[in-house]
Amino acid sequence: MTANLKSIVHLFKQLLSEETSEVAPILDNLAMLYQEENKDAIDLFLSLLEPILQDIEDPLPVYVGIIILGAAMTIVVISLLRLNWERILGRIAPWTLEDDDNNNQN
Repeated sequence: MTANLKSIVHLFKQLLSEETSEVAPILDNLAMLYQEENKDAIDLFLSLLEPILQDIEDPLPVYVGIIILGAAMTIVVISLLRLNWERILGRIAPWTLEDDDNNNQN
């Protein structure tokens, strides 16, 4: 484990065992560790996002768009998990359904 990961694990253990009055400083420390670790990625993302969002006066459409995107992605993932892949792949690529155990026994 890296030193930062060890300190994050330590902070989580401390967070779970301490009183509620200690939770806020622990979470602040955890946020600072995350920010230090990912500063370059955060700066890159913000430099790409800021020009897009600087002309928006009302953030409500952005929030609604994010919620709709999240709901749509959830529906897509659930739909993909519930598909009968055996039936779909059986028509398109039947060799993917062959049982390898039968081939190994012969």
